[in-house]
Amino acid sequence: MKFFTPLAILLLSFGLRAQDVTWAEDAAPIFFENCASCHRDGGIAPFSLTTYESAEANASLIKWSLETGHMPPWPPDPNYQHHAFERTITDEEKETLIKWVDLGAAPGNLANAPAPPVFPDEGDLPGNPDLVLQIPTYTSQAAGADEYRCFVFKNPLTEDRYVSAWEIVPGNREIVHHVVAFQDESGQCAAADDATPEPGYICFGNSCAGAEMFGAWAPGGNPLTYPPGTGIRLKAGADIVIQLHYPAGSVGETDSTKIHFFFTPTNNGIREVKFATVADPWTTNLNTPFVIPPNTIKTFHTRLDLNFGIDFTILRVMPHMHLLGKSMKAWAKFPDGSIQPLISIPQWDFHWQGMYAFPKLLRIPNGSKLETEFVYDNTTSNPYNPNSPPKTVYYGEETTDEMLFLFMEYLPYQPGDENIVMDSSMLTAVFEPSGNDFPGELSGISPNPVEDKLELTFTLNTSTTISVEIVNLMGLVQHKPVSAERFTEGKHRLELNVDLSPGLYFVVLRNADGQLKSAKFVAK
Repeated sequence: MKFFTPLAILLLSFGLRAQDVTWAEDAAPIFFENCASCHRDGGIAPFSLTTYESAEANASLIKWSLETGHMPPWPPDPNYQHHAFERTITDEEKETLIKWVDLGAAPGNLANAPAPPVFPDEGDLPGNPDLVLQIPTYTSQAAGADEYRCFVFKNPLTEDRYVSAWEIVPGNREIVHHVVAFQDESGQCAAADDATPEPGYICFGNSCAGAEMFGAWAPGGNPLTYPPGTGIRLKAGADIVIQLHYPAGSVGETDSTKIHFFFTPTNNGIREVKFATVADPWTTNLNTPFVIPPNTIKTFHTRLDLNFGIDFTILRVMPHMHLLGKSMKAWAKFPDGSIQPLISIPQWDFHWQGMYAFPKLLRIPNGSKLETEFVYDNTTSNPYNPNSPPKTVYYGEETTDEMLFLFMEYLPYQPGDENIVMDSSMLTAVFEPSGNDFPGELSGISPNPVEDKLELTFTLNTSTTISVEIVNLMGLVQHKPVSAERFTEGKHRLELNVDLSPGLYFVVLRNADGQLKSAKFVAK
């Protein structure tokens, strides 16, 4: 008979706990919060992460995607500049998922897993849109190559209206990779559509020569909303054009994508949000002609001098390159010589492009310079190079050509703009203050979106006193269902009644020392 010393028993106990990483307790909450918007039935991703069976079947691919940085798909570098609604996971969360795979992708007690998130089919914005435009049912032709197709809507408005929010509602989330939206007052896009017998027409880059871009959407992205008293102007009589990207292999699949517009109650006093090109090969200072020779890695720098007599407020930026893109970076150099980082994408990915908002609006003083660095890899080392062997590449509309753009949403500055919050989850008023180590984890909220009840799951490393708060986007407490109650070490589940107006909120766990954990949820 073997006898174990107290030390051996302690080590054995520790080893058993170290192995205790399961789907139900550890992996599912991370997948549901960070991945399920794309990895779900009907989503753009190739497999679902809302069930244990699907996640376990793809465990090795999950590990590879995490270790290589392929997932989650968030190209901007948060260490250079944070952006609103970042699709990122923490190092701790990444380590937990990899450990779950390495230890055999155990299910745990599936009865203890949080309920999978519920996603609306008809858009994420609450309420009824003021204008809905829907493409005719279209069958993708994307067999061996991607298809970019433009669809033109006649604008029913008899007067200009300001848009306070808008969103794309994909008709087939499995094939709609991204959407770019334009307005066209020239009629050229409609003429191109009329020239083809089938719905829409093949297009890439711009939808037509006369169109002006006003926004873009990609899976996992949030609806585009604007601060109160601001909005984009939808022009009466201008055709609305959307370009849809259908990925290779989607041939035969059908789609009927919609666009929802929500208008401001009145046009009076609304500040118009402008969408402009602030870096391109022609109108901004470029260090060298836009030509990319074969077998070279070439860097281009642009500069735009903002000497217009007024300060500017920036809401969002959107960079754009094609398959030779390697990296890009943009910043503002203020008149005093200080630098305001805007965006850095160290590993460009042509298939993940979007509009990136700032957590709080940025003030850019008059006399500043907007500067960029775009790097292109036209060598055989670039696995996405469309030419073998490499050849000289110029600016053009085709995928095999190249582009260099930085787009920006902006306003003329008004005092207080820099205090306007786009995503308060990035602010320390809601997230953990720097240096505070909350003694545990907030692992799940279900269901999400919430109607009148939510189930909160959290784990404590030690017995402690906890308060639970419901906080709005401005960091104001709306409800405090638990006030300074003692909880023991271990896992806890609380069912909370909520009565909230539709919108985005946070559950905040706070201990007596002010340390906190928070998680987002949507109230219907």
